[in-house]
Amino acid sequence: MRHTGLEEPPLCSSYWTNRFLKRHPKFSLRTKNPKELERQAVEDLIALSRWYKDYNRVVGLYKIIVGDIYNYNKIGIYLGVGKKEKVIIALKAFRITAAKDTYRELATVAEVISGDRVVGPLLVILAGKTI
Repeated sequence: MRHTGLEEPPLCSSYWTNRFLKRHPKFSLRTKNPKELERQAVEDLIALSRWYKDYNRVVGLYKIIVGDIYNYNKIGIYLGVGKKEKVIIALKAFRITAAKDTYRELATVAEVISGDRVVGPLLVILAGKTI
């Protein structure tokens, strides 16, 4: 069907993707996992291994008690950013990621846990408004 521009263009049905993939077996449908630009840049296995080796050395050297070690995590909650998306790819990749710009932070959620698994209260920080 050819679109002349005078009426609404025809829409693809909900089965279009499945039919396309059956006709073109070299493509596959995968879920794209979004990652922040900074996080994607620092996920280097060699660097992480080196960090944990140094960490364990310092804990042993200073005889730090497990219960005195705390982990503080905070994440930003974004509107419309960070959702998984389905993409058609030519490779049979196990997992794909895509860096996304995530500068639209609306709230921050923080949690803390000790080395002996004691969990602190959840902290939620909402964006302030000027009145």
